[in-house]
Amino acid sequence: MDKYDLDYNVIESSDAAVTAELKKSYEAKEPIVVTLWEPHWAFARWNLKFLDDTKNVYGDPDKMYWFSREGFEADFPEVTKWFNQWYMSHEQLGDLMNVIEKNDNQAEKGAKQWLDNNQDLVDEWTKS
Repeated sequence: MDKYDLDYNVIESSDAAVTAELKKSYEAKEPIVVTLWEPHWAFARWNLKFLDDTKNVYGDPDKMYWFSREGFEADFPEVTKWFNQWYMSHEQLGDLMNVIEKNDNQAEKGAKQWLDNNQDLVDEWTKS
């Protein structure tokens, strides 16, 4: 707030409370500013926009990597190949998170539904 000289009230809260307020404001077509990260299921559910952070207050984006134990590649070459072929965009990962959230945060149920709806992508990850 200070870096951009903004005249807003900052209210700290849980992710659930923030997304509840976001939903309420979005449906009422009222402006709201929230701190979210990407990927996040809210981007799959609503047409949200990032504000430019020209002063880099929030820092550079993080990256995701997979790693395993020593010898994993030798023990599981096919699985290692799949992991190396795996890629999800922010949109795809946000969509997966949205499906899980819509299934009462039951990860297994939501992931199965998402996988069933995205079999072509899964086939790309697991191709020989």
